[in-house]
Amino acid sequence: MKMNQTIDYYNTHANDFVQNTIAANMHLQQDAFLACLPAQAHILDLGAGSGRDSLYFMQHGYEVTMVDGSDAMCKACEKLTGQRAIHSTFLDFETQEKYDGVWACASLLHLHKGEIPVMLSHLAGMLKMPNTLYLSFKYGDFEGQRNGRYFTDLTEEGLASVILKTNTLKLTMEHGNYKVDRQFITKDVRPGRTERWLNAFVHLGGRKLYG
Repeated sequence: MKMNQTIDYYNTHANDFVQNTIAANMHLQQDAFLACLPAQAHILDLGAGSGRDSLYFMQHGYEVTMVDGSDAMCKACEKLTGQRAIHSTFLDFETQEKYDGVWACASLLHLHKGEIPVMLSHLAGMLKMPNTLYLSFKYGDFEGQRNGRYFTDLTEEGLASVILKTNTLKLTMEHGNYKVDRQFITKDVRPGRTERWLNAFVHLGGRKLYG
């Protein structure tokens, strides 16, 4: 299974991953995301990694639920933030909680392209109204194994097709349609990296009230 291989990668390379990403400056995206949320919002950090982003949100007064499929990354989150992280794959994650926002930074890109609409639809019942989701993908149209992990890269057109497919799924339609509010391309903020990233802010259903 592709996801199992990716999770194995993070379990094996957790220390290196944390060292390479913990100091990455994501304030542009983090602050833009928080500007879309009400004060003291509850955020789901889906694929929380090192816990870097969760810690930033907590330090700014937000409640955060951290979820990661890698046990080693969950332990890294807990060490950094002092709070529990939920060990679960994305599609297995179930909760009765409702979230104001979902932060999926470089996480859904590890799913097969056909699985991303299923995951977004899976999230539909976990969202308050209004809501904001931040999604990021390596920019391009590659899909497959790269350096021990599975990646789905997306362009603006690729994301549009994913959202279109998501909005045909029953669970999504029960809550409304997803809509892209804003998207932009950034350079990788890690030293020595040349990748470009597609950053997207989307929301589900109703009228966007924040941001």
